[in-house]
This record gives sequence, structure tokens and C-alpha cells, in this order.
Amino acid sequence: TYTLSKTAKTVTVTASSPGLAKVTFTETGTPGSPRWVLVQSGNQQNAPVTTMLPLPLVVKVSDSYGNGISGITVNLSAGTFGGTLSASSAVTNSLGRASVNYTTSTKAGKATILGTVAGMTSRAQFAETVTAGPAAGIVAISGNGQTAAANTPLASPLVARVNDQYGNPVPGASVSFSDGAAGGAFATNALTTDSTGTASATYTTPPSPGQVTVNATVAGVATAVNFIVSVQ
Repeated sequence: TYTLSKTAKTVTVTASSPGLAKVTFTETGTPGSPRWVLVQSGNQQNAPVTTMLPLPLVVKVSDSYGNGISGITVNLSAGTFGGTLSASSAVTNSLGRASVNYTTSTKAGKATILGTVAGMTSRAQFAETVTAGPAAGIVAISGNGQTAAANTPLASPLVARVNDQYGNPVPGASVSFSDGAAGGAFATNALTTDSTGTASATYTTPPSPGQVTVNATVAGVATAVNFIVSVQ
């Protein structure tokens, strides 16, 4: 009696006895019933909005011992976060693997893609990071319309946010603040947006009363955003 190993493969068994010719048996162990739906590769990638991930999402369906099972239909879904899959389902190959490509949506954040098989509770879950696209606009968040005495720091900073073309905040963008030589002073006028896409400038009013327009510009974007400051 011969018991096959847990690995699905073909083995050769040879029987021999002194003075007799050897006898060879070829036996093949096949995978058992489907037990696991697993992430094979393609997890934890990063890509900007509306961009295909560099690597495909590969799901493996296996038996209890990890042997891949062919011919199993894997259903894939990007859920409420959105994005586009190259196919809503794929059939496993001889290694038990099914793959699709994923193109990110217009929303930056964390995308979860699920791979499931009908009748099975096990599932493959991919967690992908979608980053913002290039800077396309800048808007005022807070600090506009303040009033202060001459040579006085404003009570609140001037805060601007940089967005991509879909309205996602863009971190790491270079923002410059200027009062057009009105005579005021910035603690720092060249800033980089934080993880929320915002840049915050501290401004001290000029020595002369009047209305000052402070503009904030971002590299690569033609339109500026203005903050109006009244100096008493």
C-alpha cells in the first residue's frame, strides 16, 4: 500500500526483488476540494488616480494543503470605492491562479478589492493605495477677510489647499505666498502642502493702513487664490 504525499504531483514508485526485473508504477496525486481563496500577488500597491496598477491582482484557490486548483471561477469586486477591473471574474489556471488588472478611480485613498468563490467563505482581500494626481488648482480654506492693526501678526494663519483635477488634496506641492510688495512679512512664504494638501502661512501686516491682497500660488498651476487683509 502506498499513500501519496500532501503535494499534488506525479511520483514514480519502483518495486524490485533480487533476480527479478524491476517494476515501475507512475502515480498522480490531484488536488483536493477547494478550501482557501488567497492573495497570491499584487497586494499593497500604490498608483495615482485613474491609473492601472503596475502589477495584476492574482488570486490563488487551493485545497487544504495549498495545492492550486484549476478551473475555479473567482469573482472580483472593487466595492464602493470604485475603480475598474479588467474583468469581473477570472478562471484559475493550472497553478490555481486567476488574475485581473485594476485601474484606480478618481478618488484618492484606500481601495479594497475582494476575490471570492461561490460557496466558499474564504476570500482574498487586496488593499491598494490610490494617491492624488498632479496639482490642478488651489483654494482658500481659512484666514481670508481678517482685520488687524499695522505691524501686527494676523490672528489666524492663511490656509490654502491644493487639489488635483478631481478635487483630491495633493500633498507635497510647493505653495508660495506673496503680498505683492505691500510691506508685510511672512514667517515663511515658500511652503509645502501637508498630508491634507494644505499649506498654512503666518502673516504680519505692513506698517501702512489699507487693504492688502495676499495671493497663494502653486507650482504648475496658472490660477492663484487671494486672501484679503484689512490693515487699520
